[in-house]
Amino acid sequence: MTQKQASRQLKDYQVLGVGALRRAEFEKLSEVVTLILHPQLVSGPRRVTYEGILHQTLQWLRPKEILEEKSLTNPQEYIFSALREEFTHVFPQTSVYLQGKSSALLKKYLSEFPWQGPLLSEHFRYFPFFLKGQIGDPALCLLSQREWILSFLSFSDFGLQQRDLGQIVINPSLQTLALNPGLRLFYYDEARNEIGEHEADILDAALLDLLLEDRKYTLDQLCAQAQVLDRGSGFTGFSEGEIRKRIHFLISKGILLLSDSGR
Repeated sequence: MTQKQASRQLKDYQVLGVGALRRAEFEKLSEVVTLILHPQLVSGPRRVTYEGILHQTLQWLRPKEILEEKSLTNPQEYIFSALREEFTHVFPQTSVYLQGKSSALLKKYLSEFPWQGPLLSEHFRYFPFFLKGQIGDPALCLLSQREWILSFLSFSDFGLQQRDLGQIVINPSLQTLALNPGLRLFYYDEARNEIGEHEADILDAALLDLLLEDRKYTLDQLCAQAQVLDRGSGFTGFSEGEIRKRIHFLISKGILLLSDSGR
């Protein structure tokens, strides 16, 4: 073990409650990590939540040492500095575009969406919508939405869904971004441990719409329902064989999940 590996530190606001790619990365580092806690950065009402998420995180993260930061003299300034640094990771291209405006925008964002914790990245959830109200640049707003989605998929814990044998469901991580024209899908593929993207067409969108609101279908039931809705819907003009082939394609991509497929 090298000295660099031995001295690796993680802060609670970087790791608490993470899943997906970031969790896989941190799990590899567990034995050489010192976890630094900052409970004073979490407000009173959120302290119980903080403790609960810390307990859950320590079920999979096995740090060699846990320390509590005792020397914070200005918690608000500290968290602003941490958020400003994290902003460049969550929104790399957006931050370049904004240049010197980033700090002022972040201060205003914090005044409208005060820090609660415990996860730093999660605090930027509403930033794309906030930015839309501050800067009326459609291209920049679309860019910030895309960067947020990619960041969200890299750290969120989407959990495990219980499904009946043979049931098809939408990947719970699925995120959509409306383009002009078109619809782009983003999702975390747990089997491959990677983030996927797919440009959806009318048939993809129609199948996803059928599976919304936790509707339960087997492959045969989904094909049959698509045939029932053929007239005047996104399924118009597609044969049952084409619909079935598309469902298999979406399962192979990880956009749809089939309970007996090992995905």
